[in-house]
Amino acid sequence: MSNIILMTGVGSYLPKNKFSNQDLTKFIDTSELKYGLPERSYTSFIHASEEAAISRFYGGIHYMMAIDEGVTQGQAVGEYVVKKIQTKVRSSISDNSNKE
Repeated sequence: MSNIILMTGVGSYLPKNKFSNQDLTKFIDTSELKYGLPERSYTSFIHASEEAAISRFYGGIHYMMAIDEGVTQGQAVGEYVVKKIQTKVRSSISDNSNKE
């Protein structure tokens, strides 16, 4: 399993589920311009995450099995974090309404 891919998966999952039901966050990455590489356009955080994951395979850094497992675990961790955040928010709202 790849820790890099796991964290990329978590990072792409959270905006989708914390802020909306869909990942509609288009963005342009210009971080490599200073090295003479072009800007990269992404339709979503998940799109960028998928590209980052497969690049580890093409670069010979990971086997596909490690990439698949990292993506699966990243999504599971993201789901867990979103569930915990929602539980804390709901608890806080319930606690405050009981005090009134």
